[in-house]
Amino acid sequence: YMNNGHGSYSLFIKESATTTTATPTTANGEWLEDVKCPFGNLRTEFEGGDLYSSREEAKTPCEAACVAEPNCAYADLFFGSWNGSPTWSTCYLKTSDCGDYMNNGHGSYSLFIKESATTTTATPTT
Repeated sequence: YMNNGHGSYSLFIKESATTTTATPTTANGEWLEDVKCPFGNLRTEFEGGDLYSSREEAKTPCEAACVAEPNCAYADLFFGSWNGSPTWSTCYLKTSDCGDYMNNGHGSYSLFIKESATTTTATPTT
């Protein structure tokens, strides 16, 4: 729709039924809740049960790993019950080929968007 301009039409974009919330922006980017990258696998930074006691605690090393990796633009953080642990965490580093994360929801994930990641923003035209 971004490259299909027509002066006689207006486009209404409906908010998703599942609202994605952003946590506060950090110095390095921002975190979104309940979404994840469908593509762009780079590597798994950490994975295991009882590594961190909370999602918020696990975000810090996951974000730091993405910031330190030049090819990382996003990081998926899984935190929840898995493999017998109620506090399983996995940090997946992702390239700029992340894909449409806004339509790839999952309640056990948080997505870090590195400040240098390329984003497209829709702006209204007159």
